[in-house]
Amino acid sequence: MRQSFLDELSEKNSKPNNKYLKLLNWNIANPSINKAHKQAEFIKKNKFDILVLTEIKNSEGCKFLRDRLQSLNYQVYFPYINSDEDNYGTLIAIKKHIKSTLLNLDVNFLAHRIPSINCQIKNKSITITGVYHPPTNNNHREAFLKELKKFLQSQNQENWIVLGDLNIPRPDLIVKSETDQYNTKISREIYNSFLDSKLIDTFHHLNQKREPSIVRKNKGYRPDNIFISKNLINTLKNCSFIHQARSSGLSDHSPMILTLNI
Repeated sequence: MRQSFLDELSEKNSKPNNKYLKLLNWNIANPSINKAHKQAEFIKKNKFDILVLTEIKNSEGCKFLRDRLQSLNYQVYFPYINSDEDNYGTLIAIKKHIKSTLLNLDVNFLAHRIPSINCQIKNKSITITGVYHPPTNNNHREAFLKELKKFLQSQNQENWIVLGDLNIPRPDLIVKSETDQYNTKISREIYNSFLDSKLIDTFHHLNQKREPSIVRKNKGYRPDNIFISKNLINTLKNCSFIHQARSSGLSDHSPMILTLNI
């Protein structure tokens, strides 16, 4: 039994945005209850259709956010996380007016980090995949990469949107002083696994510039990515960050927003 909220009825009766599809990709950094309240208000204010939230756990803050999203008329896919194996995962939420189904993937390792759903949007069958790649200091990194590459190569390469935190910057933006933290060979292999699957880096495609989504020790990185299949490129309207959410302390990552004309 989940928590109830006073604005549930008004949210249930709110009209969907029929002109554009608005997606959020955000590492929420396993929030406290207080921070989860603020993140939920950010999501409510911006009226996203689809959310991919990474770095979630079976914590009180993440469980609150799950319940709050359900009250905001989202169908929430909150993964089962085996804490003995790995305790971080990826959540997908989609507005209930969009028909969606959780896909049963052939992923045999850390599947809670890479969920996928199929949804029906204006007569299009679209697959949404969320990815939270283990960081550089995680022993599961190479094994997960092997499973990720197998998964990417097995998918139908049309009508596909992949959102998440790869825990690497773009390999061509790694400078020499960063090679200890970001193994260039592995970083290139992770990033190129998406390009090899004929997916397009939407932010790089539109902006062709370096813009960090996270800042550590006065250095900026963009581990957060949104990829789309080539057949969706003509629907691409915008891909940008809301840095104010990071600077105000909602997370250490800036929310990444994709807008499609579907």
